[in-house]
Amino acid sequence: MNKEIFIAVCDRLKTEVPGLRWIDAEEGQLNTGERPAVAFPCCLIDISYPSCETHMGGRQKINAQIQLRVAFQAGGSTNAAAPKLVREHALSCMDTLDKIHEALQWWNG
Repeated sequence: MNKEIFIAVCDRLKTEVPGLRWIDAEEGQLNTGERPAVAFPCCLIDISYPSCETHMGGRQKINAQIQLRVAFQAGGSTNAAAPKLVREHALSCMDTLDKIHEALQWWNG
């Protein structure tokens, strides 16, 4: 994982999506049977390099893939019969996802 890219993405999310309580590298924190060691909502970042080409002069063309794993604590019922306030609170995770999308789409930090 490239440290500079990771820090830039973390800083961007911290600034643009203040509702995220935990922004960190994806290290399998959510893959445990116990309570994950994160604060919710969280965004875990994984950077991979699916293709790299070496060109003349030692230059490389690298395609990086940034994958975000976003998790929320269960917030209540989202079904149509739920009281409006309960439903709005439960669906607030979608607002956070929209903010993440807006923060990173077309950003070239």
